Amino acid sequence: MDASPVCCDGFSEMQYKDVQFYVPEIAKLNKKSPTFVFEESKKNYFSAYRLPDYPVYFLLLESLLRRANGYHANPGWLYVAPKVLLLDERFNVMQSVEPELKVDARNGFSMDGLLKLTSQYKYMIVYPAKGFSESVGELDARPQLKTIYSGKGLPTFYTDPGSKSTLGTTPKGKVRLTFIDPFNKPEQPSADSAL
Repeated sequence: MDASPVCCDGFSEMQYKDVQFYVPEIAKLNKKSPTFVFEESKKNYFSAYRLPDYPVYFLLLESLLRRANGYHANPGWLYVAPKVLLLDERFNVMQSVEPELKVDARNGFSMDGLLKLTSQYKYMIVYPAKGFSESVGELDARPQLKTIYSGKGLPTFYTDPGSKSTLGTTPKGKVRLTFIDPFNKPEQPSADSAL
């Protein structure tokens, strides 16, 4: 990352992606991502978004686990611990959040967190809060890759009950972002439409 050029001098010069409710965005934080020197005086990969102009809504963050590739004695898993900057219309930081993430083994294996957002926030920047960490805890069940990639290009996991696996953080990885409208749920296909 040290060799990667910094994208810009300030938040106003960043490229912000538009988002839609219930259409997941994948924040890819890797060598193909732009970099910026944040307040911690550290250069980091980031992904930036233009937020919906909506009174109240939620953001589900799912930090996707990946193999530690032999860094751990016990087969371990790494995830990005994301930091979220929420900006106003003039690109001033209104809030800096490190969401609390918990393990979710239901639909793939990820570390999940939820943020409540309002219309006062106009832009959002996501970047890794932590660098590489040997271990930040343990998983009660060891996730195993079921398929290399599912049809959407995301890992699919199942768990090995009764086993443990180390869990660490990494500055590179993927965070799935889903914006949720609490007043309008996505339409479910009817039985007739499936015929």
